[in-house]
Amino acid sequence: MQRKISLEKILIHTENLPTLPEVLVKLNEVVNSPFSSFEEFSKIIEKDTGLTARVLKIVNSAFYGFPRKIDRVSKACALLGTQQIINIVFATKIIDSFNGIDKKYVDMKSFWQHSIITGIVAKLSSTILKEINPESYFVSGLLHDIGRILFFKSYPDVMMDILSRHKDDNKLLWKLEEEVFGFDHAKLGGILLNKWKFPADQQEKVMFHHYPSVSELHKRPCAIIHVSNIIAKSMIPCTSGDFFITPLDRVAFDSLNLTDHSIKFIVNKSEELFDEIVTFFLNDAD
Repeated sequence: MQRKISLEKILIHTENLPTLPEVLVKLNEVVNSPFSSFEEFSKIIEKDTGLTARVLKIVNSAFYGFPRKIDRVSKACALLGTQQIINIVFATKIIDSFNGIDKKYVDMKSFWQHSIITGIVAKLSSTILKEINPESYFVSGLLHDIGRILFFKSYPDVMMDILSRHKDDNKLLWKLEEEVFGFDHAKLGGILLNKWKFPADQQEKVMFHHYPSVSELHKRPCAIIHVSNIIAKSMIPCTSGDFFITPLDRVAFDSLNLTDHSIKFIVNKSEELFDEIVTFFLNDAD
């Protein structure tokens, strides 16, 4: 199949890509102000009672494991830091914002299930590997396939043709995206994160999650998302449209030095957390 659609056309068709939800813009403004406080930060979230309830549910879940119940957003900020609370708000709002694709094209519940389990695995992996800010790895895992949603929103019929070839020809979905568009969903997702002014490592974790060795500056973070995506697909039969597991980048995997014991712990703990976290992010969004 010949390349038919350019990156420039995708960007035009998606109206230069989605913007961040307003609440996140406001939270970032407060965080970047030298005069801000936890109280001011918390009040922005608390204006939305539904969002407040979801944030507190997640903070009080086994995902964080605090020994006492946290009943105020300001207390959660003090314990976790404002950036981790932003990550939680971001995850809830992005899932809400990017739903709405016709089920005949892609099952969004299954899409987000795969994204969430990838995020959980990535957070646990980064914690074991003593990475800074493991919560950011949850967000990267959650967003690693976000470019595919943009493809479906912009060119659903083209994506349906690609899905048919994917099943009939047993070809990797992202490879077929490259054939048709000249780039895959990972690159498009990285461009979206650039528009949202995410740090460079976050952009690359999404952009290079299929081929982490290509990254020049952030190979290790990219390797963590790459391996987490593969572990997640091997664990739970849910998908973002791709029915085949991406080949493992052995160099990237070996660079992490994850032991068999660590991988077993990550898998078991991820399975333990999955249902609860999915309930918080998906059921509350219905």
